[in-house]
Amino acid sequence: MNLGYAHDPLLAAVPKGRSLSDANVERRPFGTAAKKRACKPRGFTINELLFCLILLGIFAAAAQKLFFNCMLTLQHQQDQANQTSAFDSAVRQLRSDVSQPTALPIVQKDNLLLLGNSGVAWRRDDDHDLSRIAGSESHQWNIGQNIHFKIDGSLLLLQSNAKDDPAAIAMALGGAK
Repeated sequence: MNLGYAHDPLLAAVPKGRSLSDANVERRPFGTAAKKRACKPRGFTINELLFCLILLGIFAAAAQKLFFNCMLTLQHQQDQANQTSAFDSAVRQLRSDVSQPTALPIVQKDNLLLLGNSGVAWRRDDDHDLSRIAGSESHQWNIGQNIHFKIDGSLLLLQSNAKDDPAAIAMALGGAK
């Protein structure tokens, strides 16, 4: 009778009518060889895990430094673009003020006063800001460079104080061509 064999997979492989000793069934070995096979390492050692964690830490530190350098470069480029845009906007407004026929310019240290109907004052401060004051209206641009005003005949020169790139923008005074 084979009732006991149904629940044991090793014994279930014995054909009907034969005994366990007659069957060519591989038995599980017992003893030291079996214990050696059962104790075979199946995972990672603590040293291997620590080595991997240290490598990941080094890669993460390098990636973080690279990421922050990219962000600083991006911020610097954005600041330069904003300052260039602000400078262009300020020069456009200054050209408009200077080109009026009634504008009589007076230059003092870091200030430009346009006397006449407009009554506009332009000021430069030490923080690289250029301000325009017309009556109660005021506007300020952060242009990112030191500039100063100079009158040369019928031209108003807006000069940069940069040592590496001394440049000047000329504007005709009072509608002079």
